[in-house]
Amino acid sequence: MLADAQSYNEIYGTTNNPWDPTRSPGGSSGGEAVSLAGGLSALGAGSDIAGSLRNPAHYCGVYGHKPTWGLISTRGHAPPGVMTPTDISVVGPMARHAEDLDLALRALAGPDLLQGAAWRVELPPPRHRRLGDFRVAVWASSPLCRIDSSAAAPDFWTAG
Repeated sequence: MLADAQSYNEIYGTTNNPWDPTRSPGGSSGGEAVSLAGGLSALGAGSDIAGSLRNPAHYCGVYGHKPTWGLISTRGHAPPGVMTPTDISVVGPMARHAEDLDLALRALAGPDLLQGAAWRVELPPPRHRRLGDFRVAVWASSPLCRIDSSAAAPDFWTAG
């Protein structure tokens, strides 16, 4: 039902992390992340509300992008009969290479069948070309989960 922190279903069982079978690939898009990491597919799509696309991408060493709500139609990515997307749920591209996310986003972006007459996609070019030129916000401490001290250190996040 696209709502879990791991990847399991009654037909195929548990999906394992491709780099360490004792670990999870994350969920709910863990199967797609495993397929990409294992070379079974070149591009993919996953769903995301609270990290279901981004966490599996991170755990499996591939790339995932949570786009702006509504940029990619959720039709066909929900249980049968669900016609109205959840207000924070999105579908986003996944790929083995960061450059391929742009290709996947441009292929997937577009209106739902019911919105097509009033919709047009014009994606702006990236603001920067080098990763070091972007600014990133980091939440380095939380009372809800421990952050490794090496990842919380300010010099860890300094672009070189």
